[in-house]
Amino acid sequence: MIPTTSKSITLDPYQVLPMAVMGMVFSCSQASAEFLISFDGQGFIPMRQGWTMDNRPSAFKQIVFQNPTAVQITLEFYAGASALFYSPPTTLALITQAATYTKGSGVLNIGAGAVLAYTGVDGTHTRKQIIVTNLDAAAALYLCDNAGNLMLPIFAGESKTFDLSGACKLANTNGAAVAAIVGEVSYS
Repeated sequence: MIPTTSKSITLDPYQVLPMAVMGMVFSCSQASAEFLISFDGQGFIPMRQGWTMDNRPSAFKQIVFQNPTAVQITLEFYAGASALFYSPPTTLALITQAATYTKGSGVLNIGAGAVLAYTGVDGTHTRKQIIVTNLDAAAALYLCDNAGNLMLPIFAGESKTFDLSGACKLANTNGAAVAAIVGEVSYS
């Protein structure tokens, strides 16, 4: 019985590598470049990724790999009693967008030093995005984490959208009120 052998090897520039491998079929599943190969002391033949040498019904017992180039070659091969066919795995990703709805605040007058909390949920629906528009002509507002730590400024006249489903806060660190509009997009 001939076992199936699978190996990965690296051939240095101009290296000749003999290897004791028994088989009737040799298949190169991956190779970074073309290389030369000899079976049981026969002459060298070219080999590259995806090529197979079928010697059935005769078996070979030794393979000699040769790198004829000045560049290192990496390769993977299979040897055994029958042909092996390899297909790399294919991942198919299907992406669909969940239904969403919007909820706006209208124009808010956020008082000096005020902090507004946003939970990230509307009843049983989770927020997908929060949109903050700073209507002030000079003062900045800050998006904060749930603990109230300043994270990102929303400068005067700016509108920013954050992909944020968790709790957050909006802070006015100024000495005067700031007008703003806050919108939330939630999953239905």
